[in-house]
Amino acid sequence: MSAPRTRTALLAWAVGESLLCLSLLACGGGVPLLHPAHALTPGKAAFALGVSDRFPLGDEKRALDDAQQRPPGSAPLDARYGRGVVVALAEGPAVAPYVSARIGIPGSNEAGLSYSGQALRADARHAFAWGQHALSAGLGFTGRGFGQSPLDLPGTDLDRARGFGVDLPVLYGYRTDADLLSVWAGLRGSLDHWSGTVPLDEQKPFTLSANRLAAGPVVGLAVGLPPVWVAAELEVDYAHLTGSLARPGARYDGNVSGLSVRPAAALIAKF
Repeated sequence: MSAPRTRTALLAWAVGESLLCLSLLACGGGVPLLHPAHALTPGKAAFALGVSDRFPLGDEKRALDDAQQRPPGSAPLDARYGRGVVVALAEGPAVAPYVSARIGIPGSNEAGLSYSGQALRADARHAFAWGQHALSAGLGFTGRGFGQSPLDLPGTDLDRARGFGVDLPVLYGYRTDADLLSVWAGLRGSLDHWSGTVPLDEQKPFTLSANRLAAGPVVGLAVGLPPVWVAAELEVDYAHLTGSLARPGARYDGNVSGLSVRPAAALIAKF
């Protein structure tokens, strides 16, 4: 089998494994980038396997703690619990597996598919490279709501909610001549929307609508010897969440803002 066909077969295998994870794994977490600023050489493929996590801080964490500590038999909807439901859906913390497949495209371009924490992300980007330095800009589309929610809020089922989003990462990076070390840093902005029904009691479910607007820095590092590298990444973002829960005779509208920290690490193989 020729090299291009081999890489295509490997990419198809990795995509299949990613989709298999969707049906087998129930977990949460962020969707990291975990790629340097330089684009892959045309026809070259990269596959990653690792783990991601997410930690809400400040007001987001307080809202989530309030919801998780809700006393049994309390009212199905109040301001504090409604805020917690929105945070659990958009920022719920949990360790999650991460898998991805990426391929280089002529013209210093790259495309990828990744899965982590109930979310499947497809993206494309272009890199402007000069020697050991590069600047890349990308566009990602994410579908959310695959699998079961990792969080157990009293009397609440978040598994019926689905979402989609877009994100815009811009990275600057440096790598050594032999590609033994790569470092990157940049900014990432994102917009996500969720909708669906959320049962909070034995009565009619609430209709959910929620949005998340976020932006923040991301830094990463990859070290290794071809064809395997170890990569680590940290993203910190500030998010503003707005949401509503409504059913006949009851409605809650609220918002919460705060920081979240999103660490991730993976083994990356390039062929």
